[in-house]
Amino acid sequence: MPVPSHADVVVLARRPGPSILPGDLAVERRRVRPPGPGEVVVQNVVTSVDPYQLRMLRGSREVAQVDVGDPVPANSVGIVVQSADPGVPAGTQVTTYTGWQAYATTTIGPAEVADPELGGPADWLSVLGPAGITAYVGVHDVGRLRSGEAMLISAATGGVGGVAVQLAKAAGARVIAVAGGRQRIAHAVQVLGADTGLDYRDPAFPDQLREAAGDGIDIYFDNVGGRQLTLALSVLRNFGRAVLCGSVSSYARPDDPAGGADLTEAVFRRITLRGFIVSDYYPARRQPIRAELGAQLSAGKIRAVVTEFPGLDSAPKALATLFDRGGSQLGKRIVRITDG
Repeated sequence: MPVPSHADVVVLARRPGPSILPGDLAVERRRVRPPGPGEVVVQNVVTSVDPYQLRMLRGSREVAQVDVGDPVPANSVGIVVQSADPGVPAGTQVTTYTGWQAYATTTIGPAEVADPELGGPADWLSVLGPAGITAYVGVHDVGRLRSGEAMLISAATGGVGGVAVQLAKAAGARVIAVAGGRQRIAHAVQVLGADTGLDYRDPAFPDQLREAAGDGIDIYFDNVGGRQLTLALSVLRNFGRAVLCGSVSSYARPDDPAGGADLTEAVFRRITLRGFIVSDYYPARRQPIRAELGAQLSAGKIRAVVTEFPGLDSAPKALATLFDRGGSQLGKRIVRITDG
């Protein structure tokens, strides 16, 4: 199919403050570079929206920085529309880290070919993408969950947490899901299969958590940090495990003194706290994990839950919803750039 000479790209216009505001990001028309030897042009169908992007845009030291004028980095799934790589012909579905842009010229490695038999573009951004792989690594490789154990999961209706709930249930765990609001609690229990759902915004949440924990939790899968991490440590068993995946409560306001966690209980309960970065597991584990996730997806043991935002210009709004505690979005946030 013909490739346009120019296409839309969402770029960083200025560094944001605590949240994304109009004017922080801008949609520009930029030239689509023809492919050189070994390269392809990809028409992106969907692109990802993730909490870590705010930290990148703000220039946080812990993540790779984005310069003003650069495209917003993101995982995207699309279709090769022009190829100078004989191993990746036009029509191939691929997953790339080309960011918020309608077309991208790039190289494609073997692990970036997104088999449509395993899933469509949205599946490859959610269950089969970084969110699903992160959930799998946290539950199995880091958490080492065993059947019959009790697992507590925060942000349990988000892109990572929602898959973690399903994986933990499939492994035979008793799962307590923590989320915000009645709709999300109902989703965690009725759709994702959690045994118990708790609303962290309820004033009685600390007491409800202690009651739900019973004689103790074996593993806490932490996506939030802050107060929820502090409370989770208080209900973990002696020698329990805390899997530290994210701390979204502090992403928007990293200097808020109320956002820190009190780790005192970790000492007295001899708890193991282990953080992880999913990309560390990619070289050896990405393909085997994808194969297992694909099999569970096909068998109906887990499902992809996504909230789609239409059009590339909706990406800034989609990012802002990740930090909106009153939002109703469920699962992985993605932006659908075009039908595919």
